Amino acid sequence: MYKVIIVDDEKQIVDGLCKMIKWSEFGFSVCATARNGLEAIPLIKSHKPDLVMTDVRMPIMDGLKMLQHVRENISEDMEFIILSGFSEFQYAKKALQYSVKSYVLKPIDEAELYSILVEIKGLLDEKEIRKSLEVKSYISDYIYGDESTEYKMNLKNEEVLGLRYIAVERHNEIGSLLSYSDVTEDEHSDLSKCIAEKIGEFNTRFVLRHTKNKCHMVVGHSLLSSFEYDVKHLALSVNEFLWICKSLQVDILIGKKVSEFKNLHESVQSIAL
Repeated sequence: MYKVIIVDDEKQIVDGLCKMIKWSEFGFSVCATARNGLEAIPLIKSHKPDLVMTDVRMPIMDGLKMLQHVRENISEDMEFIILSGFSEFQYAKKALQYSVKSYVLKPIDEAELYSILVEIKGLLDEKEIRKSLEVKSYISDYIYGDESTEYKMNLKNEEVLGLRYIAVERHNEIGSLLSYSDVTEDEHSDLSKCIAEKIGEFNTRFVLRHTKNKCHMVVGHSLLSSFEYDVKHLALSVNEFLWICKSLQVDILIGKKVSEFKNLHESVQSIAL
């Protein structure tokens, strides 16, 4: 689910949006609400929403000043929907300066808002795909030793605190490591899906990629204090799940923890591959 924060000083508008829109059907969930921009900023910092829906005219800090602050200090590409009862072009023009694609006039037309949410959901999906492909390419280069390439990852340190490279090696009935020719593409895909299913039970960010006879993972956790426990418990759970449910024998190799993607090669190199 993509996270949404609604910002409006009119309680009936906030309540109406929360109740009127079937957020889950569009792949969204409302994680917080605020009465003005100043109240919204710390919520945006802590919740890191994918979408902020905000009124323009509000006391203390209006929506455009909040938008400017977010763009300059928090996120350059967070999605925004501007709500306003004022149709003056200057508001829309100012919002467009900060890459806001959607400007909705009050009273809100439900069908129009639904259409906008579908469009934004598509944009967010595309972002996730691009980010996943970028990270997979990054990981692949480190796995194969190409450390000369420079990457500018669109991931901030506060989003993922603590990273580990993990390799899952598949074995045959007698415990020998399977060669690449022994494992079909469908079997690789099935193994990846099984691992993804199990990892999904944890509050963990992860990326999967399979090469040769291994499934490669990079896992991270936003709660650094519990990361040490979680990564070991995660590995044991994956191992047990694959054996009980799929009768697959695997070894799980856990690399050392690093704090940033640029140091990921250190986690990879800490395992004898």
